[in-house]
Amino acid sequence: MKSVEPPVIQDWLVRGFLWYSRGLMRKRFHTLAVDKLEFKPEELQHRPLIVAANHPGWWDPLVAAILCQELLPTRKMYAPIDAKALNKYRVLSHLGFYGLDLQSRKGTETFLATSRNILEGKNTSLWLTPEGRFCDVRDRTQALMPGISHLASRTVGVAVIPLAIEYAFWEEQHPEVLCRLGAPLVAPEPGWTKSQWHESISLALRSTQDDLADQAIRRDTKRFEVILSSHQKPRTWYDFFRKWLAHMSRRKIELHHGDKFNTIRNPPP
Repeated sequence: MKSVEPPVIQDWLVRGFLWYSRGLMRKRFHTLAVDKLEFKPEELQHRPLIVAANHPGWWDPLVAAILCQELLPTRKMYAPIDAKALNKYRVLSHLGFYGLDLQSRKGTETFLATSRNILEGKNTSLWLTPEGRFCDVRDRTQALMPGISHLASRTVGVAVIPLAIEYAFWEEQHPEVLCRLGAPLVAPEPGWTKSQWHESISLALRSTQDDLADQAIRRDTKRFEVILSSHQKPRTWYDFFRKWLAHMSRRKIELHHGDKFNTIRNPPP
């Protein structure tokens, strides 16, 4: 297979993109919180790395970029996007995005060649959404596309991290972004086949989604670490009025409606 060079990332553009993404998410969400107690960065050293995430919504690339910066700060993030979208917004190639066209054999070969080149690079991470389309967080019917298992089976020493993402309305006006990282998946022996990788990745991703769903349903925040927060900013004219009255009377005011994530200041032990 012909080698295809990965996109050249411009660090200054990435910093600007992350600054913009963080600001936008603070406006639209109450918190971005992650359960990373199964995340074992010591198992990732010197390994090629793939992050396999579900794909519930438009915000997923922004969430991924922030998580990569927070949890894998020494690694550059690469991710495929629709080739037509990349042609329309070429600046994205300087952020680590590269074209994906699975409607043709050439497009598939280019994707696989580019991805393998990325995995062979130093301090890289490849972020994939193997469901291949937007899927409801409770939907388990969509089979994972074969590209990720193809890459894993041909990359020596690779680690695959399952990532579950949900957008949940709890007690505040704006929703929570909930993420859970599963334990890194590493082949127990050399020469794992494509089918072995496919089965293992599918099981790991769905299991991570199920665990996150259980936390979301129970509204259990114990294992989460808050990565981003709206910082009690007033959201409505009434909040501004309440804050002004509190300031004039020199008393403390709590703008949040509930206590979920609002009392968490440090990562869980």
